Amino acid sequence: LMVVSTHTRVPVPKVLAWSSDASNPVGVEYIVMEKVPGQQLFTTWSAMTIQEQFSLVEQLTQFEAELASIQFPANGSLYLCESMTDGEPWVALDRTVDPSGQFCIGPSCERAWSAQGKIMAPPSQVNNGPWPNLSSFGLALVERERLRIEQQSLASTFEPPRGSVDEQFAVLNMAKEVMSRLDTVTLINRVSRPVLWHTDLHMGNIYSKPEDPTKICSLIEWQSIVVSPLYLQARFPEFLSVDDDYALGLTEEPKLPQDYQDMDANDKKLAELKFEDIKMSKFYELSTANQHLRAHHAFPMPQFTRELFIWCGEVSEEGAIPLRACLIELADAWSELGFLGE
Repeated sequence: LMVVSTHTRVPVPKVLAWSSDASNPVGVEYIVMEKVPGQQLFTTWSAMTIQEQFSLVEQLTQFEAELASIQFPANGSLYLCESMTDGEPWVALDRTVDPSGQFCIGPSCERAWSAQGKIMAPPSQVNNGPWPNLSSFGLALVERERLRIEQQSLASTFEPPRGSVDEQFAVLNMAKEVMSRLDTVTLINRVSRPVLWHTDLHMGNIYSKPEDPTKICSLIEWQSIVVSPLYLQARFPEFLSVDDDYALGLTEEPKLPQDYQDMDANDKKLAELKFEDIKMSKFYELSTANQHLRAHHAFPMPQFTRELFIWCGEVSEEGAIPLRACLIELADAWSELGFLGE
């Protein structure tokens, strides 16, 4: 929140008091923030005109562009430098971005990198960041899952369809080969710069002004937000409709279905509602391209390139099959993506 309020115009709750040390008088880590003003977007959205909705969406893309424009030296979580303990790895922000030298990137605070609720090797064996590039992040995912599977295999056996321990290790070894080459692939690497992005923008997390519902006055729920590669971060807000049949691209104009005139009244109404949703999503896409073209370039990246990281990080939970299916898609598009060799 301090970085966002210092380096952007993105409205966030003001922090009144905080402690990251459980030895304080309260006995736990805490953060106290002001109650944000305004009203949640779901209370006003349906009553807004389409021009008002366009105005709010445009403002949102401006905020996202400001977040994505902050230069970070690595992937991980944001910390105050003074909060880092001896032995914890961290990378300071460049002084051109952070003249006061307050902030740094340290280990990821995402739950998946903690031992809470999971069988996990000692933290010293887990590289939970910061990661200087996409490949180092992917390789750390592979090793994390290997350690989890090793721990689990001491206490249980794996039945189909998860696959045996050997099968899980085999698919992780294949993923490791791919991860180690990602930084050589221009198509992927050009949208892999570490960025900050709010990845949970549903209508309950967006507050607008009561006197002007087109003006965003606060964005909340930042506790799980991290700095991560752009194409793994950039996404449409959750309240915009982007189905599998949504056509990405600046030249794709939203249209009603070809058989619209032959539909009955109910189906026409549904088609019209979907048409309005698609128009709003297309406006978001166009506005993003205008505000931050590199983020727009991240949208059409093949979904399986993102799923490589999702399923690699889920092998200990979901087994070998989802990651293997993803690797098959990568193999089919190997040369088109720009990988060299077989």
